[in-house]
Amino acid sequence: MGRREHTWDSFGARVSDIRKLFREALPLGFSGLLVAIYDSMAVIMLSKIADFRSVAYFSSSLRVVFPMVIIVQSIGNTVYPLLSFYWKKEIDHFTKTQQRALELSFFVVTGMFCVLNASAEFLMRIMGMEVTEAAQAASVLRFLACGMLARTVTAIMAPTIIVAGKQNNILWLVTMGVTLNAISLFLLIPKYGAKGAAIGYMMSELVVGMVPTIWISQHLTGLRMQWGILMRMLLASTVALWACYLIGLMGTLLGGLIAIILYLVIAIALRAISIKKLRQFIKEAIEGIDPLVNR
Repeated sequence: MGRREHTWDSFGARVSDIRKLFREALPLGFSGLLVAIYDSMAVIMLSKIADFRSVAYFSSSLRVVFPMVIIVQSIGNTVYPLLSFYWKKEIDHFTKTQQRALELSFFVVTGMFCVLNASAEFLMRIMGMEVTEAAQAASVLRFLACGMLARTVTAIMAPTIIVAGKQNNILWLVTMGVTLNAISLFLLIPKYGAKGAAIGYMMSELVVGMVPTIWISQHLTGLRMQWGILMRMLLASTVALWACYLIGLMGTLLGGLIAIILYLVIAIALRAISIKKLRQFIKEAIEGIDPLVNR
């Protein structure tokens, strides 16, 4: 637990320190277990309630979108020690570090969101599906990609709750997420199959993931994030996808390539990013986030 200062004697850890670490780590351990259940719940319930074709649609789509989670978790793990160090010592650097982590992760994931939406049918055909099957699986992929956008914000904001020493809040949020996801899966899968599972996932990430995590994080730490930048990135991705739809390139490899190019151009035009910031994002993605940039 990077935010705590523990004492050690010549014989090793003191019992009080071990107890303190145990109390702090226990909610996070249970949270990790529940997240594992949460991520596997849809596939298991689809196999029991729906047919195996629905399982294939959902599993294939999840495999395509899951790199988004890996990227965001990597950024979150990288920035956590910095947040722990600056918490209550240098609040300005704490805020700046969190803002840059949020912008970097959302910029990357929103770009991937454009590519996945614009080339969804093509990606499903790569997974070995026929044209009609790929079209059905593509709708599942698009709903899951929307859920991943919400999960990105949740994953980046959640470490600030841990830094503030409120791990129990994380446990409660994950518990509510698992509960809502289970209810939505029971209600939606019998009627909509794999698409229903994806819709339930998106609702869970938004309702009991992103929204309460943002509120709790800002309430506990006093953070005031610049959400307007993220909204402009989201607007840029929406316009780029609409452009691909209007010119008839949705579901193709070319559509994915054009979507990411349009996203970058529109994001720069909306001042969501700049050429200088884009270069800094690339550098940070390779070398790690420097919280003192533009100090």
